[in-house]
Amino acid sequence: MNADVLLNISRNISHDISFGFTAGGNLLQQRQRINTINASGLAFPFLYNPGAATTRSANTSTPRKDVRSVYGSLELAYKNFFFINATDRNDWSSTIPIKNNSYNYPSINASYVFSEQLKTSWLNFGKLRIGYSQVGADADPFQTALYYATNGAINGQPIGNIGTNIPNNQLEPLQIREFEVGTQLTLMKNRLNVDIAWYKKQTLNDIVQGTVSITSGYQTAVVNVGKVQNQGIEVAVSGVIASSRNFKWNSSFNIAHNNNEVVELAEGQKFMDMSQSRTTRGFIQHRLGMPSYQVMVYDFKKDIKGNMILNASNFPQAADELTAAGTSIPPTVGGWNNQFQFGGIGLEFLIDYKYGAVVYSGTNARAYASGLQKETLNGRGSGVKVTGVDATGAAVSSTISAQDYYGALSNVSLLQTYSADFIKLRSLSLSYSIPAKALKNVVQGITISLVGRNLFYLKRSTPNIDPEANYSNGFSYGLEYASLPSTKSFGLNLNVRF
Repeated sequence: MNADVLLNISRNISHDISFGFTAGGNLLQQRQRINTINASGLAFPFLYNPGAATTRSANTSTPRKDVRSVYGSLELAYKNFFFINATDRNDWSSTIPIKNNSYNYPSINASYVFSEQLKTSWLNFGKLRIGYSQVGADADPFQTALYYATNGAINGQPIGNIGTNIPNNQLEPLQIREFEVGTQLTLMKNRLNVDIAWYKKQTLNDIVQGTVSITSGYQTAVVNVGKVQNQGIEVAVSGVIASSRNFKWNSSFNIAHNNNEVVELAEGQKFMDMSQSRTTRGFIQHRLGMPSYQVMVYDFKKDIKGNMILNASNFPQAADELTAAGTSIPPTVGGWNNQFQFGGIGLEFLIDYKYGAVVYSGTNARAYASGLQKETLNGRGSGVKVTGVDATGAAVSSTISAQDYYGALSNVSLLQTYSADFIKLRSLSLSYSIPAKALKNVVQGITISLVGRNLFYLKRSTPNIDPEANYSNGFSYGLEYASLPSTKSFGLNLNVRF
C-alpha cells in the first residue's frame, strides 16, 4: 500500500514575485509472501513436478517493510529569472533499528537565468545554478537480527539453521550529501548547447555486505561504510553542425570525470573486503585514502632490491601481501552521438568510452595455467630461463619447463590484471522514412529502421575477455572469470504513424 496526503498552494505575492508551497505525508507498507520449492533428481525429462523428484524442499519467506514520511517544499520566483526551491523530508523506516530509524533529507537550490538581463545576438539562453541536497535511505528487511530456518530432517525431526549473513542491530541509515554548481547555455540561434556541472558528494554510512572469513561460519556481514567522497565535473555539448533543406547533422558529446576516495570505514578498519575471485587470487576491497572498489592482486615476490625471489624449485612465486592495482570503477566516462538526415534516409551512431579502471581476469589466469594464453608460447621447446635469488639472497639462474613457469605465473595475479579502458561502437541505426504524401495520406508516415547494438570495440586492452565483463554489477565489479563475450543484437523496426 502506498498512500499520500498532499496540500498544494500557489500564489502571486506581487507582480514580480510568486511562490508555491507543498506539504504532505506518505505511508508505504510492503507485504510479501515468497514461496520457494527446490527439487532435484527429477524422474522424467521435461516434467518439472516436485512430486516426481528424489529430493525436494520448500520454504516460505514473508518480508515486511513500513516507511512513514512527512515532507514539504517551498518555491519562490522573481520576475521569471531568479528561482529558489527548498524541500525537506523525514522518513521513519521499520528496517532500521528504532533508535536510528528516523532520517531527514533537506535540499535547497537556486538558479539565475541571466539571459533575461543579458540580451545579445549570440546568447539565446543562459542559466547559473547552485544547489545542496541530502538524501537518506534505509535497508532491506532482515538485516538487523539473526533469523532461523529449517532445512531437512534427522530421524524425522526438522533441522534448524541460520543464514550466512551476520546482521547488524546498530545499523544506521544511508546518507548522501551533495553540493553542485553548474551552468547551461544555448548559443548561436539555438544551434549550440552547453551544460557544465561541478559536484562534490559524500556518502555516509553506506549499507553494504562485506565479506568475512569463512572460518567464522558466515560469508558476509552487514556494515555501515563510514564515508566515501566523490568530486568531479560533467560536460555535455550538443548542436547542429550542418543544416540545409535536404541535409542535417546533429552531434552531441559528453564527458564526466570523478575523483573518488574512501575517507572513513567502520571504526578501527583500514580496509574492507567486498568480494573475492573464484581463483582466490583477486579481491575487491575498500581501502582508506584510496578510490573505492580497489582490485587487490598478488605481484611477484621480490627482495628489497627488486630481485625476484624463487622457491626451492626455482619457480617464480607470488608475494605474500596484496597489491592495489587500481579501482574497478572507471573515473572517466563519456560518449559521442551523431545523427544524419539526408532526405528520407537517416543514420545514427553512438560511440562510448570508459577510462581509468582495471579488471582482474580469472579466465586469463586459467589460460596461463593450461597453456592456452598467447604469452605461454614462448619457451615451449627450449624452456624458460629464470633469474633471481633464493630465500637466502643468493643469485639463482636456471631453465625450467614452460609448463612449470607459466603454471607459477598463473598465481601472480597482477599479470592477469589489465586496463579496462575501451572505446566502443555502442549502436548504429540506418532508417528510411516514407512521407504521408507518398502514401496518399492513408497514414502520416512510415519509418523502417535497421538497428545494431554492442557492435564492436574500436579500442581495448584486455586479451581474450570483454573489458566490461564481471561477476556482477555489485561488489564484484572488476573481477572476471569464464565470462561470455558481450552479445551483439540486430533488429528491424517498423514505425507507422497514424
